[in-house]
Amino acid sequence: AERAIVHTELKVANGLLEAVRRALAAAPPGDIQAMPLGTLIAGLQRYPQAVAGLVVGHRLASIMLGLGPLTAAAAIMAVSWEAALALVVLTPVMVVFFILIGGAIRSGAEAQEKAFGRLAAQFADRIRALPTILGNHALTREKRKLAKRLDIHTSGTMSVLRIAFLNAGIIDFFSSLSIAILAVFLGLGHLKLMSIPGFAGLQLWQSLFILMIAPEYFAPFRRYAEQYHAKAEGRA
Repeated sequence: AERAIVHTELKVANGLLEAVRRALAAAPPGDIQAMPLGTLIAGLQRYPQAVAGLVVGHRLASIMLGLGPLTAAAAIMAVSWEAALALVVLTPVMVVFFILIGGAIRSGAEAQEKAFGRLAAQFADRIRALPTILGNHALTREKRKLAKRLDIHTSGTMSVLRIAFLNAGIIDFFSSLSIAILAVFLGLGHLKLMSIPGFAGLQLWQSLFILMIAPEYFAPFRRYAEQYHAKAEGRA
């Protein structure tokens, strides 16, 4: 499945890039010169891959987010509806954190896309003015300027990625917490230490089934969190 997704994303990205090339070849030279150079370079280098990730990988993650948890909860409900309810109760809290952090990822990705366009334009200007730079012995100074701007852009990208990893970490925290609560309740029921409705009186295979399916309830959330950065980048 992963290989099929990557292959499809590559096919979409190459198709978009080819369409852009055809459009540029057919456009009048004046229209091309009027385009912001940095945006044009960034568009050819990054936009096809970003859009392909949005319409393929993220779209599939969105579909699984709608189907996966419902299927897992239904399977657990067939054994114990109380155990399924325990998983569902924590989901709204997780989604709230998800939305808050997602907004920060989206704004950061938009800022980085604009910064990349400016950086590409500055680099293209230096290439165009290279004879003048060499004639004025300013190569070292210009290299220093570009290196500094690259460092700033890199640190901004790392900040966005740190927020994206935090988003995935929240999913892992809530999934681990939920599974741990289920394991404790089921264990107390099997040891006859506490009689919790829906968790006491279960056979061992039923408890193992619940603990095996519970991670699958959160797997689509984790996949969606991993794809959220791709979504923010693609929309930007």
